[in-house]
Amino acid sequence: MCNFIVSLLIGKLSVVQSRLSCRYYPQAMTDHIQIPATIAARADDLLRWIESSLASGKNILATSNQGTVLLFEGDGLKLVIKSAMGRGAIRKARQATLKREYLAYRRLQGVEGVPACHGMLAQRFLLMDFIDGVPYRQASWQEKVREGERRRDREPVERLAWATGNRSRGWPGPPGIGQEAGLGHRDSWFAALLKIIQSFHARGVSHGDLKSKSNLIAGHDGNPYVIDFGTTFVHGEGFHPLNNYLFEYGKRLDINAWVKHKYHGRYKDASDEDVKLLNYSRLEYVIRKVRGRPMH
Repeated sequence: MCNFIVSLLIGKLSVVQSRLSCRYYPQAMTDHIQIPATIAARADDLLRWIESSLASGKNILATSNQGTVLLFEGDGLKLVIKSAMGRGAIRKARQATLKREYLAYRRLQGVEGVPACHGMLAQRFLLMDFIDGVPYRQASWQEKVREGERRRDREPVERLAWATGNRSRGWPGPPGIGQEAGLGHRDSWFAALLKIIQSFHARGVSHGDLKSKSNLIAGHDGNPYVIDFGTTFVHGEGFHPLNNYLFEYGKRLDINAWVKHKYHGRYKDASDEDVKLLNYSRLEYVIRKVRGRPMH
């Protein structure tokens, strides 16, 4: 019940913040959004492919409360395409969140660990690069026993194993029998993830839903990636107290989620340095206390 209430509140605030972002940043609503020439040259064909895929239910990578996510492969391109779902006011609200997400990606151009965005096709479909890798929720850290030690160390072997449970949802399967996605030292991986999070915070963007493991990818190149900024909060220039409060609140959620993932929720194992990063809101504090969860 507590999780439902929190999700409902964040969802309502997200819609409000979406409208505020478009008001403060009217360029996010303009018809003059630049799309790379390689994609623009195929725009009509790509639009027909999108509409056909949505109508037939094919090429679907995932679905969410925001909309449908398609995977396009062809002509040397591998794109993730997001489309708002629903009708009437519901569709308009979801389309607004899609444009707000595009605004966030515009700010994040060049930030490592975030998919490159290629604009809004026909002002309806958000185009991004597909990240080849393992969804973090399907990844399993391997345990190894160090020579001369009796205890098991929770550092990974220099790899990340594929899990096989959710291929039906559209996630790509393993790269090949016997192949595994490469990954370096676990602490280094999470240090790189923290740097990515701090980088998009510095650009005035907070994610807001990093607690969901489906928004993290362990790339085949061994690096972490953050995807799906559908719940993003964007800092507004000037005096915009509600907008900027949501941005700061999102930053808290992002860092708290990073600490939780790094230690699998076992906060007693966290280093003093990482414990200092935790910063719960009053609502989170009350919920954790009621549910008997540790504050640190």
